[in-house]
Amino acid sequence: MRHLPSDIRITGPSHGKCGYCHGSRGSRSSHTFGFLATRLSVTGYQQLIDRGWRRSGRYLYHPHPATSCCKLYTIRLNVTQYQLTHGQRKVLKRAHRWTDARRTLRPPEGAARPARPSAASPPLDWTRPMCAISAQMEDPRVWRTELVPTAFAEDAYALYRSYQIGVHGDDPDRITREQYRQFLVDSPLVPLEASRAALPARHPEHGYGSFHLRYYLNGQLVAVSVLDILPRSVSSVYFFYDLAHKHLGLGHYSALHEIGWTQRLYQRRYPHAPPITSLTGFGIRYYYLGYYIHDCAKMRYKGSYQPSELLCPVTQTW
Repeated sequence: MRHLPSDIRITGPSHGKCGYCHGSRGSRSSHTFGFLATRLSVTGYQQLIDRGWRRSGRYLYHPHPATSCCKLYTIRLNVTQYQLTHGQRKVLKRAHRWTDARRTLRPPEGAARPARPSAASPPLDWTRPMCAISAQMEDPRVWRTELVPTAFAEDAYALYRSYQIGVHGDDPDRITREQYRQFLVDSPLVPLEASRAALPARHPEHGYGSFHLRYYLNGQLVAVSVLDILPRSVSSVYFFYDLAHKHLGLGHYSALHEIGWTQRLYQRRYPHAPPITSLTGFGIRYYYLGYYIHDCAKMRYKGSYQPSELLCPVTQTW
């Protein structure tokens, strides 16, 4: 199989208002070094994020810690060793109770309504790995997800627009379809399809590249997670949701669901590997959560997913 070389154009150093502290720390601002990529292999991008790089659309950048206002550290979670915390169990229980309630109120399409409410589903088994727990919670009648290659969709754009205005206070005139497309649809990653000619069966059936993981409740799109699926990891790019379902804690729930989903990818590649409690083998076993900023309350939650690792920007070691 012939692989096309990556195609990039270096743009060099850049600085501007920080999107995390919003310039609240005086004159210091965000400083980065970046380049634009027309085409980039998934292997190449895996090597870059392992060195502290991230992408925003087709633009890739690396923060400069010595001159930037906020200290950004790449954070990743080894999903084969992941352990639920008490607070994360509460998030899952809340979503599980909500699903049970909707299951009782909404029988399967075309089926007669039962004379009395159906029994609740079995309680979640906390001794099982996250992949088994998240699979137990999915119910096509109530709660389901769909993974699709990145592409513009009007319903996702409408959700993104309301989220940016409601959560981040963005100017509505700036949240255009083109801005959304450049930020969360365009990607330089060259898709590597899991066809018989390209990849053996042990690789993800959807292949590698950039995807939208769409979350549905009762058939309605309520959240979208933008993900990059790479040879050794799943990288979370961005997440937005319907503010009408804010009470469900969808941000935390989506991270837990994607941790479980990454565990399933690991098991697919290593079906005979030891149970999801040991650190053995290579392949997709990391979930990247972007950057961790300890003194930013909105970013500090990422450290609650354990065992997480931070990349040292000086020694380039975890």
